[in-house]
Formats: sequence, structure tokens, C-alpha cells
Amino acid sequence: MNYAKLLLMVTLVTVLVPVKPDPSQTNDGKTLAASLLARQPNSAKNQSLFEQQCYKKDQFVVKKYNATMKCIWYTNTGSDAFLPYYVAKKTCADKDAILVITRTKDDMELIASVRRVFWVGMDDYPNGVYKWTDTNATVVNLLSYFTDYPNGWQRYSVFNKLRCVLFISETRSHYVSNCNYKMAYICESR
Repeated sequence: MNYAKLLLMVTLVTVLVPVKPDPSQTNDGKTLAASLLARQPNSAKNQSLFEQQCYKKDQFVVKKYNATMKCIWYTNTGSDAFLPYYVAKKTCADKDAILVITRTKDDMELIASVRRVFWVGMDDYPNGVYKWTDTNATVVNLLSYFTDYPNGWQRYSVFNKLRCVLFISETRSHYVSNCNYKMAYICESR
């Protein structure tokens, strides 16, 4: 067998044999998995167990910031990369997850490296009161979340019945937006 044929066979085998992606690598446009498990491991053993659980899930990756660890999923490609809020919320629910919660500075810093602008798990459905979707707890101090308050708040409150919340990584800020806009999203496991 000549060298060219052998090289061609090796190349074909390399292409045809699936290789499990290294979860410590960035997504580089590929789908990462859809669950954001917020944990604060209290020992190296717990951290290791958390990472093992995350990696067992198809294409999940662990992100860390200070003591916060999250096992995350999102997609940069395909028809579901950008969705209206309630479709993104349902997509997460179908994965036994919720839209990501960015309550703390550590949450914001951890997630900011993943996406530039994306839906988070806060909306004012069904009664016009903003709530986080993980606990359904009312957001008491809206000023701490919305940098465009009150102008953006008033604009969207008057013209849209449903108002949903975006997170802008560059400014580490939350903004009220029309729920029908197609935006990126990140899911977090329940």
C-alpha cells in the first residue's frame, strides 16, 4: 500500500470516529449543554464531584468565578441560537432547566464571558410584578437591576403587555425589553 493511500485512510478514519469534546475548552461556536447548576463547593472533593456530574451530561462545561461554579449550556449555531423570551424559557424547561439567574455580582461575572446580550430568568408575567423564575420571588429593588430605569421601564410598560429582562455583559446591566425580540439565552438547571 502506498503512502498516499495510507494517509487517505487515516484521514478518513479520523473524520469518521467521533471524539468527545474537551469540556474545559470554550465553545468556539459549538453547542455547549443547557444547564446552569449554581454551586458553591465547600471542598475540593465536592468541587470534583460537581465537575464529574456536569461532564456526564452531553457537552456540558463548568465555568468558575470565585467560589461560584455553574454547569452551563448554550448554543451559538442553529435555528434555536436566538429565540423570543418565552420560547427560550420553554426550551430551558424542556431540558429541566430555567433561564439563567444573574442575581449576584459573581453570577454576572461568571456569565459575562459566555454571552454578550442574553435573556435572563426575570419577567413580569402574569401580573406586572417582576420576579425571578427560580424562586418566583418578587424583585424588591428594581433599581439595582435596571440601569435604564425609569425611562426604559416606562417605555416598555406603556407599549408592551409582556416585559422581559436582558443582561448586557459589557455593562453588567439588566434591561427591560420586548419579549418577542429574538435574543441569545443561557439555561440553568433547577
